[in-house]
Amino acid sequence: MYIALRPVRIAGHDYRINDEIPDDCVTSHRLEATGFIKRIPSKAVSVPILGSDGSVSTVDLEPEDVKAALVFLQQTPANAAKSVPAITSQPLLDYLKLIDGRKAVQEAFNAPANGGGEDARSTK
Repeated sequence: MYIALRPVRIAGHDYRINDEIPDDCVTSHRLEATGFIKRIPSKAVSVPILGSDGSVSTVDLEPEDVKAALVFLQQTPANAAKSVPAITSQPLLDYLKLIDGRKAVQEAFNAPANGGGEDARSTK
């Protein structure tokens, strides 16, 4: 299930802000990436992130993403780095970037093909 963040027309149907959009109507992550819609987590799990200053923040992940994170973290750095391009869930990718500090894995996350590298927010 998705929710409209901005007015959008999908498959001949107009959705207003906060309207729910069924999964079968949305076939691309493009609308999510451009900020038109947002996935409504069905059974989100609140997963903790320990900051470098000792603070604890949380992120909501789908149960499948939590399982994938646990499998990912058990892999060797080389195997984990190879599996980064196959990660399709942006929340999972963002979570793993924050918690996995292994050098080979961070290099894989920062590869341009994985949305890493320099972006508009980086300072030169």
